[in-house]
Amino acid sequence: MAKQKTSRKAFAFATTAAAVMAATAVTPVAAFAASTTSFPDVPAGEYAEAINNLAGQGILNGFEDGTFRPNDPVLREQAAKILATALKLDATGTEKYPDVTTENWSYEYIVAVTKAGIFGGDENGNFKPFDNLTRQEAAKIIVEAFGFKGSSELTFGDKANIQSWAVPYVKTAVANGILKGDDQGNFNPNANIKRGDFALMIQRALNAVAAPQVESVSAINNTQATVTFKGEVGEVSATNFSVDNDLTVIKAEVNPDNKKQVILTFNQSLADKTTYKVTVNGVKSSTGVEMKESSTSEFTYEIGEVNKIELTKSKFVKGDKIADFVKLTNDKGIDVTSEYKVAISSTSGTVTDEDGTIGDVTNSEVAYVQVTVKNASGEIVKQSDALKVTLAPTAVTTLVKFGLGTNVDSVTEFNKAVKDGNLVSEMKLSDSPHLELLVKNNGAEQVVKANDITKIENLTPTVAVVSNEEGELKVKALSTGTAQVKLTIGDFVTTLSFTVKADSKIANATLDKSSLYFNTADEEDGFSAVNVKIADQYNKEIKATVVAESGKVSVGGKEVGTLSVKSSNTNVAKANLNDVTTESSSLPVTITEVGKGTATITVTFKDTKGNVVFTKTLNVTGKDAGAFAGYVIETDANGIDLDKDIEPEAIDDAVNFVVYEVDANGNKIKAVDAASVTLNIQGYDKDPQIKEYINIKEDSDSVAVVNENAFNTFAGSGTLNVDVLVNGTKIGTKSISYNNTDPVATKAVVNTVDIVVDNDKVSGENQSLNINELFIGHYDANNNKYTLSPKLFIQDQFGKTIDWDTAGSPGTLVNKDALATEGIQFTITNQSNVVIENGSASLAEGKTSGSFTVVVSDVGTTQVSDLLSAPVAFKVTIVD
Repeated sequence: MAKQKTSRKAFAFATTAAAVMAATAVTPVAAFAASTTSFPDVPAGEYAEAINNLAGQGILNGFEDGTFRPNDPVLREQAAKILATALKLDATGTEKYPDVTTENWSYEYIVAVTKAGIFGGDENGNFKPFDNLTRQEAAKIIVEAFGFKGSSELTFGDKANIQSWAVPYVKTAVANGILKGDDQGNFNPNANIKRGDFALMIQRALNAVAAPQVESVSAINNTQATVTFKGEVGEVSATNFSVDNDLTVIKAEVNPDNKKQVILTFNQSLADKTTYKVTVNGVKSSTGVEMKESSTSEFTYEIGEVNKIELTKSKFVKGDKIADFVKLTNDKGIDVTSEYKVAISSTSGTVTDEDGTIGDVTNSEVAYVQVTVKNASGEIVKQSDALKVTLAPTAVTTLVKFGLGTNVDSVTEFNKAVKDGNLVSEMKLSDSPHLELLVKNNGAEQVVKANDITKIENLTPTVAVVSNEEGELKVKALSTGTAQVKLTIGDFVTTLSFTVKADSKIANATLDKSSLYFNTADEEDGFSAVNVKIADQYNKEIKATVVAESGKVSVGGKEVGTLSVKSSNTNVAKANLNDVTTESSSLPVTITEVGKGTATITVTFKDTKGNVVFTKTLNVTGKDAGAFAGYVIETDANGIDLDKDIEPEAIDDAVNFVVYEVDANGNKIKAVDAASVTLNIQGYDKDPQIKEYINIKEDSDSVAVVNENAFNTFAGSGTLNVDVLVNGTKIGTKSISYNNTDPVATKAVVNTVDIVVDNDKVSGENQSLNINELFIGHYDANNNKYTLSPKLFIQDQFGKTIDWDTAGSPGTLVNKDALATEGIQFTITNQSNVVIENGSASLAEGKTSGSFTVVVSDVGTTQVSDLLSAPVAFKVTIVD
């Protein structure tokens, strides 16, 4: 092990571009070449597949005695040979390593990997061909040799043992699926890599850089088939596949359980004893390598005889029809359910009719059913044995999520409430929220009704209690802490945990001014308002009322304490509370000028027990100002946000200016009469459009937002210089910034990938395709999903996509902007077997498929036009 520790210092694996480029020399077919080679000491499984495959291609060999020795370590010269052969590296030239001569069997391979920049020598120029390769060193040379990118967080139990230089390479190898941990979840970075493990890594690397290759196609049922590739594939679409015999592929999906398979769905049924040819093109591997040439493969569909009868689920609830869950397969494993009729009989009286309809079920029960299979003529061709099933009140299997807050009745309402922050996982002590649950029932998401819950067990009744009140789950909190409740829904049991927090109480405050100045030489009495901005213990605004005479403060109608203000020198300034009769988080205090000197104003809040909660102070100065010497400009803010101010957001759509006369020492003499002050904005020349949104507010000394639609129309930002004039003479300039933190439509992006649309599965059977829905999608509110995904995406000024408002009017964005009446300018061309009229597309009479091309020339919303930078086009295929 000491030798391995110094080995890392001695060898610097090169990181030249040559190593990365070498990976492109791999011939895709070679990575999957058939192998008939086998070794007696290699057990069946993943090792055998990789070792036999690589040995069959001559990439690696066994020993003279016919064994492979998968648990032996890999020597550096062996690794050089394997990589040089796998990548077909150029071995011409010479390399001078003191410890490697032309007599070495591995010489040409060492030349090749050195030339490619994969290996290098140590500080003494030695190659050390007989040194063992560690697992972390193997990760590095394979990542470098094949040019892999990407990174994945490591979860190995011994990840702390990976040396710092190797961490990024191990992360990249994990991200590309090249290496994995052992059965205990460890990586063992400093252990020698075994020959079997190294073979696995090389095979996985070759698979990752190879273009997809079709291995076979087979029917699943009369409308679907599986295309199996020799490696994992990435995303696919129906347009990557075409079929003869008037079939059209309407959907293509990668099998989530086996990413080497793609499941195709056809627009019409397959014919018995008919052979079909599938053409595949443009499919990419899981690492992004694309097929460069199309590939074809054939399969034959045969109904045959029913070989197996099974039920696809064993638990049924009221309204289920058992016949809908019968699966019939023939001797080739093809699903032939649709080719036959089935009848259901049962030992339970709850199961009625030939389709096995489930009636009322109050308590779970076990029953047995028999499936009788009949052909088109009504003849019985097969019967099942007795199949055991469970009849239950519900078929809830999973709790998707839960929340405390508002009452909701649908999946759409639930998700919107979560998104809006109206369903959360915590509550305050005085809250009485609804408890809402989203579950999977019969495979579909559903909001649970209180009456569906058969048992409620409050596990922490001293913290909170959940109960069914008039058909709604209500929560009553009794103390702070973590509450737990166990709910039973039929056979499904789940335990929920949520937090009960203390009610908000006044805990802190800030003053909006830290000091005040009065010019006592001014004959007019001076006064100023100082706002006490109160907050709770969670640093959130809290609203209260105040009775000025007594100082009593109330929150939610309940007295919570007393607020007082005091001046340390009433000969300088006096302080008084103001009545606040409508709850507010900003409580005003009036400071009145009395005379020269200094005073400290103290604001104190005590709770009902007399404990001081906070004390805040500000300094007041009163002095006779000297002779007028100039002006000072003050503003109440430095910038403007053109967003839509909705509580609790700050009102930040204006900057107010005040000009004071000052003496030579900067002491304020008095405020200049607002009628004498005028503002003039400079800087419109940098962004002339801003003038439509920000200007001088009429009859005021304020620069403000003057366009009520600014929040969803203006996406710019910058700075404006405001000249301040007194009686027409410029006395100074103030800079203010502006931006808009609300999303504004700035760019339209159209997904130009060709699509196949089955009208019946979009908006209902025999419905024409609404062409506008190609762009905004067709949203099924009942199931909370798109049955036709949008092809148009509107991005805001921050590059983020603005979602379509699925709960509002079609074509409206969540920022309340909407597509204009003629918002999408498009042209239909290349029509084939389709009829386009009144904004809809349908198949021509007697046709089962047709197509047309949509050319989009412009996109605009009601607020922003010309969002599309250049025309784009995509093809639409409609199938019946």
